Amino acid sequence: MLRARVGERIDVEVQDHLRVHGRGGAKCSRCGRTISELRARQRITSFCRGCQPDTLVRG
Repeated sequence: MLRARVGERIDVEVQDHLRVHGRGGAKCSRCGRTISELRARQRITSFCRGCQPDTLVRG
């Protein structure tokens, strides 16, 4: 299955299963809410507060 997505290349990082990664501010494809984004120490975490309630942050 992976070979079908990347072919013969071994340097390809497959992230097509990540639905909200890097999409802060966009609409969630599952529930339509705005995707939240947290930044800390040059790292970014994107998540949907509707689909992932109370799992990362409260508020």
